[in-house]
Amino acid sequence: MWKFMTNSDPPTLMNTAEEGFRKVREGNYAFIWDTPILEYVALNDPECSLTTAENSFYERGYGIALQRDSPYREAFSYG
Repeated sequence: MWKFMTNSDPPTLMNTAEEGFRKVREGNYAFIWDTPILEYVALNDPECSLTTAENSFYERGYGIALQRDSPYREAFSYG
């Protein structure tokens, strides 16, 4: 996949997320990005022109950074 994407004509790699979303809206293009961001953009798209694939390529958790000794640590660690 990487070889195809880096050697394709026209180019398939975008410089910004905005470029990727624009290409998707123009048609015949899929944009691979972090699932939470894609879902947020699709849900908040005023044109309702975006959707996400049902299954992610790679399931992983996300971390949240807090200052050392933060009073919020316990609340965010509850799980």
